[in-house]
Amino acid sequence: MVQSILIPFAIPYNSAHTQRYWKGQNPNMVANVYRTPTNIIVNLAMKLHVSVLGDFHSSQPGGVPGKDAIFCSQSPTYKSYAIASYISKNTGTSIITYKKAGVEYPGALEDECNLHVIPAVTCEVLETHGTVSSDKLNKSYCEIMALLTYYHIL
Repeated sequence: MVQSILIPFAIPYNSAHTQRYWKGQNPNMVANVYRTPTNIIVNLAMKLHVSVLGDFHSSQPGGVPGKDAIFCSQSPTYKSYAIASYISKNTGTSIITYKKAGVEYPGALEDECNLHVIPAVTCEVLETHGTVSSDKLNKSYCEIMALLTYYHIL
């Protein structure tokens, strides 16, 4: 059975105040740092035996990747790639695949989960930080729905 847990905002205060950084750190680069919000998510996912993790947020114009994209890795959790491929096929979002988790983006939530054998993907939509457009909100929603459909949750 798939364990489903929804964390709508990893750092609610930051979301409410349109702040990207938590205590001066990019939350998506410190999931490997003890007691950071994303590290707490990784540890909770392991403790609860979560079956899959989807990280959905935005990429700043001019940033990396600077486009709508799905990040995944093939090792140590090939399922990450399978999930990303499914989401990409069903939403038209580009896929960015890495051979091994934790090499290109050490500390990323998706990478840390994959390193702990929790299949994970990161889906990013291109949007200026602090803004939300209806088309990007819809794109992210479609990616979430594709993940849930892949696991037959819907």
